[in-house]
Amino acid sequence: MVGRFRLFDNDPTSNRGNEDQLINYLKTYSTEALTEPEIIARLETEKSRASKFAKKYTIKRLGKDEDDIFWFYGKVHGLENIAFLNMDELQSFNGNPIALQHALNNAKIPKGQPMTWEQRTEAFKRTLDLYKQTVDKGNFAVSDRKKMLALPFHLSKRQELPEPKKGQFEYQLFQDVYGMSWDDDMHTAFDQEPKICEWNYEEFIHEDILDSIDTNSPDFN
Repeated sequence: MVGRFRLFDNDPTSNRGNEDQLINYLKTYSTEALTEPEIIARLETEKSRASKFAKKYTIKRLGKDEDDIFWFYGKVHGLENIAFLNMDELQSFNGNPIALQHALNNAKIPKGQPMTWEQRTEAFKRTLDLYKQTVDKGNFAVSDRKKMLALPFHLSKRQELPEPKKGQFEYQLFQDVYGMSWDDDMHTAFDQEPKICEWNYEEFIHEDILDSIDTNSPDFN
């Protein structure tokens, strides 16, 4: 983890001379057995060096690292597990990305309960409703609010699932359903598929359904 950061020596006078380095090398790789006082002395030396590591080195923030948000979140892995940390834990890190990474690695992820399709669908609807209420409480601009409300659907489309291979049933099923092979758009640089929005929703929603919906309501927009 520390290897992802750039370490710089704070104290230029703390470097040992060539003679001290040579003596330390001989003590470490000598073929003769160390006496008990030598072993104890060496352990005390290493313990002292480890305790002074934080004072001797600092992490220098350059470029994007100068931004506090990028510094705190930009280098960690498994950031989605932050949902299982409470606010007190996050505040205790005081912007330290290493502490955040340790907490994410040790986060206790609750196991889901077995549910029927109907129960899972109902739970999903409740979760979306709670998410919408949370977004509505935020002070978002209109465009940002729409992006936040669309975020769960974008994430569900981009979740990592097993990729079917030629010869498998799933590969042929995809081709039968969509009329194209799974990997036909592998090298597509720009997605040409039209997306539903407030200016073209008539092209996606049947007119009979639109007649029963108030398209001017805030919930619809």
